[in-house]
Amino acid sequence: MITFAIPNYNRIENVYELCEHHNEDERISEIVICDDHSDIQVLGKVADAVHDMKKVKLFRNDKNVGPFLNKANTVFHSSNDWVILCDSDNFISKDYVDKIFEQEPWNAETLYCPDFAKPAFDYTGFSGKLIDSKESLSDVYLNVHNGSCFLNTGNFFFNRETYLDIAAKCTQFCADKHACDVVAFNYFWVFFGNKIQSVKDLQYDHDHNSGDSVWKKFQAQNKHHDDLIKKMMTGEVTVQITESETQNVG
Repeated sequence: MITFAIPNYNRIENVYELCEHHNEDERISEIVICDDHSDIQVLGKVADAVHDMKKVKLFRNDKNVGPFLNKANTVFHSSNDWVILCDSDNFISKDYVDKIFEQEPWNAETLYCPDFAKPAFDYTGFSGKLIDSKESLSDVYLNVHNGSCFLNTGNFFFNRETYLDIAAKCTQFCADKHACDVVAFNYFWVFFGNKIQSVKDLQYDHDHNSGDSVWKKFQAQNKHHDDLIKKMMTGEVTVQITESETQNVG
């Protein structure tokens, strides 16, 4: 059994569609929504929309914590060992779940990532590629067509315990990275000895034109963060993470 996890902020219709689509899938034992302190009217509409779906568990943060911490909180509230994390403005179908189960047995040190975020972000040129070192991570980010986009897409599948461990280690760095939070997390995922797998034909629908996208809201900050991450990838900047700096998430 796996968890379908949806971090959400001020969205209703797509959250309902995701829940309805996966509610009858026997491979998914729970659908966890963590609301990042949306408008109370939005929260109420989401609650009303999913109240008859027994698999759905709805949580709400006491305050708005931003994309990185809300994703971590959503995973924290999940009860299964394995989790699909889906942004609330995107759509993952049962075909994605089928492809994930074709990858069994799963490796707790591997982040299973899509090779196509339809319709705009095509990473099929390196389908099946395994990123297993800081050097291979930097090569994909800096030299592969759409590589930086691939590493910042998210909507992946992973082991809950491993995810929360890495999230705790890099919270101090990642929490304010807005739309660059995923690539920052992926950097530390590999930095601490894990792997990223681009899974052939693992695809989903990505709403890159969303008017409330985090990327569009924080364009200036995102450019600054992107420049910082490029310097981290080239080794021009080194970020030191120690156990004393780790923080609990959830």
